[in-house]
Amino acid sequence: MQTRETGLLVSLRHFQQARHPFRLYTADLIVGPNCYRAKLSGPLLDRIDLHLTVARESTALQASSQDGETTAQAAAKVAAARQRQLRRQGVANAFLDLPGLRQHCHLQDADRQWLENACERLGLSLRAAHRVIKVARTLADLDGADVIARQHVAEALQYRPSQG
Repeated sequence: MQTRETGLLVSLRHFQQARHPFRLYTADLIVGPNCYRAKLSGPLLDRIDLHLTVARESTALQASSQDGETTAQAAAKVAAARQRQLRRQGVANAFLDLPGLRQHCHLQDADRQWLENACERLGLSLRAAHRVIKVARTLADLDGADVIARQHVAEALQYRPSQG
């Protein structure tokens, strides 16, 4: 049933039926996601590796002439990075435990200190810092790099939600 059009929510269960008035306005839909987002706890958000905001695509009928990777090129890079991870440690970076993280996601001392300072400034937990390191390892794998560079760590930090 089209709840928005009829204004009724109909529940059907085992030969019984109930009708409930349904009043949901468009303004509620706009505010709704922000209300839910505000209720998410820090520990839950720490368990999400990537937080992205996707810009609305232009409504222009003419396609933009941006030079970027094709889908096939991106898929090939992802497959190569995945194979690199499986050869190195037997699992994807996302599934590394703490000993695996220490063994396979080594940072140079200066980069580790830089990350610690950034985590302190941004108020990130240790769990979030570990997620950042795993994402940085994945970014290095996508670049075909054996070592995690500061640029990978900096990019991984950009995928964390802004505080406040």
